[in-house]
Amino acid sequence: MAARVGLATSPDLESGSVGGNNAGSNAASSSPSNLSSSADSSPSVPMDRDSKAELVRVTLVISFYFLISLGMVFLNKLVMDQLDFPYPLFLTWAQFLVALICIVVFGWLGQIYKPFSLIPPFEFDLNIAKKVMPLTVIYLCMVVFNNLCLQYVQVSFYQVARSLTVLWTALFTKLILGKSVSYFRMLAVCVVFIGFVIGSKGEKLFDWGGLIFGVVASIFVALYGIYVKRVLPAVNDNEWRLLIYNTLLALVLLMPIVVIAGEGIVLDPRATDIEVTGFTWAAIIASGLVGFLINIAIFMQIKYTSPLTNAISGTVKAAVQTLLGVVLFGNVISALNFVGIVIVIGGSFWYGQISFRENEAEKRARLAK
Repeated sequence: MAARVGLATSPDLESGSVGGNNAGSNAASSSPSNLSSSADSSPSVPMDRDSKAELVRVTLVISFYFLISLGMVFLNKLVMDQLDFPYPLFLTWAQFLVALICIVVFGWLGQIYKPFSLIPPFEFDLNIAKKVMPLTVIYLCMVVFNNLCLQYVQVSFYQVARSLTVLWTALFTKLILGKSVSYFRMLAVCVVFIGFVIGSKGEKLFDWGGLIFGVVASIFVALYGIYVKRVLPAVNDNEWRLLIYNTLLALVLLMPIVVIAGEGIVLDPRATDIEVTGFTWAAIIASGLVGFLINIAIFMQIKYTSPLTNAISGTVKAAVQTLLGVVLFGNVISALNFVGIVIVIGGSFWYGQISFRENEAEKRARLAK
């Protein structure tokens, strides 16, 4: 999917801070007695090995996130653009279906094999579903408008079209949460907005529809990042249980919309002149599988790296995504468009850094009380 299936809780849904930073926990857990017992032989060896193992683990986690996150965007673009599949709503619905099947299978396997126990068994409670439903509507709009945006814009412009998430996040933080927004955070928002304007102005294949879908998607991404924290208590603060309800409810809610929009005809080859090949179906299934795996990638990145590392990796991923859009899809980037993209990525990274520092300062202030 062009957006995450629903695990992360940050505004950009790529570098959320669910849970804590567990990096280095293995080394830190060594007791003084264990350390002293090995002091006579080679005191630095255990630490060196731990550091190397930690580095390898973090590298693998970030690489996995890169691969899955980029694959998600490019698979969607491949299906809708290169394979001429003009049914973005049905594509989203099919991806939800594949994700739900993965959730059920992994939940069942988790009861038998410990490595799969990350995902809880499938469940459905009507009372919980009612509490989650408003968030699911926001989540569904976020995913649908992300896919619609990607259908009409180049991959290289995709980051710019959705870049106003930081603007809406700052605005909703003030209006909905009643929290003040710092001067530096607003300055970073202004930088992103300037990049958005410049990038839009310089886009060679500018499309108003794609830009509007991207802006609307960014609104729902920001809303999701705010409201998800209010809904998590309904599922005992378990993001994976929230994923189960979000995916199932989104699948049900989107089905009538797909039918009303006339995209259900894709299931009847006699009703449409567009031939959907086996390769196209395989790509759709693969995109749904990757949409599910991105949740695991996000979870692992949150668990084994720091929020600042998440912000850096998200920034690098955006740059690589833009470059690959040029290489793989032949996207045309003007000089003005390039400047806009750089400003957007840089401003977004700066915003992430400021948020990280402010959140850390708030934590220290709470602990000091």
